[in-house]
Amino acid sequence: INAEYGGVVVVDELHMIGDGYRGAVLETCLTKFLSLKPGPRIIGMTATLSNHKEIAGFLKCTMEHVGGARPVALTEYVKIGDTIYQVDKSSEDLIPERQSTPLSSPINAGTFDKDCVAALVQEVLPKPVLVFCPTKNSCETTARMLTNSLTSAPEDERRSVLVDRIKSETGHVDGGLAAMLRAGVGYHHSGLTADERVLVEEAFSNGVLHVLCCTSTLAAGVNLPAARVIIRSVKIGTGFLTRTRYLQMVGRAGRTGLSSTGDSFLLGNVAEKKLLRELVFGKIEEVKSCLDQDSLTLTLLHLIGSGLIESAADLGVFMKKTLLYHQSPDTCLTVADSALSYLQQSKFIERNDGKIEATSFGKAVYKSSLDPTISHKVMQGIREANRHLVLLGDMHLVYLCVSPVLDNVYVDWQMYLDAYSRFDETTRLTFTAAGLQEAYLARRAFSSSKSDIDKEIPYKRFYVAGALLQLLSGSPSWQVSAYFKIPRGTLQSTLTGAVAHASKLALFTKELPDYWALSAVFDTLVQKLFFAGSPELAQLLEIPGIRHGRARQLHKAGYQSLQKLSAAEPRILASNIEHLSEKQAQKMISSAKIMLQEQADALTDAALAILQQD
Repeated sequence: INAEYGGVVVVDELHMIGDGYRGAVLETCLTKFLSLKPGPRIIGMTATLSNHKEIAGFLKCTMEHVGGARPVALTEYVKIGDTIYQVDKSSEDLIPERQSTPLSSPINAGTFDKDCVAALVQEVLPKPVLVFCPTKNSCETTARMLTNSLTSAPEDERRSVLVDRIKSETGHVDGGLAAMLRAGVGYHHSGLTADERVLVEEAFSNGVLHVLCCTSTLAAGVNLPAARVIIRSVKIGTGFLTRTRYLQMVGRAGRTGLSSTGDSFLLGNVAEKKLLRELVFGKIEEVKSCLDQDSLTLTLLHLIGSGLIESAADLGVFMKKTLLYHQSPDTCLTVADSALSYLQQSKFIERNDGKIEATSFGKAVYKSSLDPTISHKVMQGIREANRHLVLLGDMHLVYLCVSPVLDNVYVDWQMYLDAYSRFDETTRLTFTAAGLQEAYLARRAFSSSKSDIDKEIPYKRFYVAGALLQLLSGSPSWQVSAYFKIPRGTLQSTLTGAVAHASKLALFTKELPDYWALSAVFDTLVQKLFFAGSPELAQLLEIPGIRHGRARQLHKAGYQSLQKLSAAEPRILASNIEHLSEKQAQKMISSAKIMLQEQADALTDAALAILQQD
């Protein structure tokens, strides 16, 4: 983006504008771009958009169709019960082709593989196969079944290297995952750490792994083409596949340079036949705006706080540029009025003589990028902490830095209650200062009835804070994950979220006169959380692409600073670090040199500024 010339904004997967909260965020970002003068040129790209003229109108863009038929032919199949049908697009009919049979194996795969997935995979091996599963647990059970069912793949030393690389990066490899990887089978979902997912993706792309069981998010994210795609279910989590998502999945099959053809199999039962037909023959769903009051409040607060919206007229001008207005003007204005009323009633803004301004509290919220819908709860926690902050350890501060939004964290209440009996004095003081009670833990541990979600949140935050505190003390993430029963990937994303939330709290309290002292405390905690109890790795972890596992290797080998790393020879560095290629070593060294140059430039600029003042 260039303030003078506007610049260019490229949006890939433009149809994601209709995907829930993410779509609402994308819509508000694009609307902001459309409000700039001069505005940037917006280029949107998508292969699955039916109401393209409407979206083009919203973006004030012209429409261009690039390409036609797929360069690699795709044959689609639907398996209903035991019968496999070929999809005939011309007649919109399902043509019976053959009966499916389970793959025979020493452990009787048919007992565990009622959908005959193993047989469909075996047919095309060693060509790559993607198996889309409805849940994370299904990914793992399917991968385990395939590992035990498929004809043993030829030994490949690269698979053992892959297992060793994961161990060196993360400090541990789950025994079940290691066995799967050595058999050429992997799984991919958010329960894995970012390092693990990247290594699994690379292994599948390079042919080290032949089969990858994954969730639907992979279809819209990483580019991992395959010879065959198998979709195990018409469900995704608790919902159902859409035509758009189906096309994204089968689009992974048969890519140029990989094979001359590709095929896909959609699995279902007789009761799902109508939905199966809609997925293979139906029209692509129209993309609808997901903008609502909740998603609009933070955007409006930012615009009001920065002075871009100062009146109801300004608000109207902005809202008329949204996709929501293009699709439903009346709904759009109603949503805008509701969001504005919420901001005023919650004392984020005030209106005087037709002028709209942010209050001091509203400015603190928008400058810190806190979600307005949780900011009052955050403020309540800050007030209570200011009166009863326990500083004998980090537990209370870490607790405050755990976001109240923890939908993806499961709590083992029985283990929680048992752990409470072993709390030390500082942890018990923090537990009490946070307003928590042992009686609630006992009630949850011995009762199966559902609890009030709002009442549960602070207990979940304390539970997660305990896990993060273990990471800060230097405990390996896999041990913490196993003890607290939080998947490694979820634990990693929760730590990242705590770093972001701590940073927001530092900015938030800095803007509030009565709580400025807490700002420095949160600033310090941001660093501690970011480096997860490894301050000696701080410089190395700032290099793009280097995570804790690799940083520990470099530090142990003597590359303990940017200066030492930047002075290394790629060949020598690669030989000193296990599972590091010379190309990767060169990239690390280049990044270290760039960062050193940036630091030197910043110091030079600061020195010149001081000299000019004199």
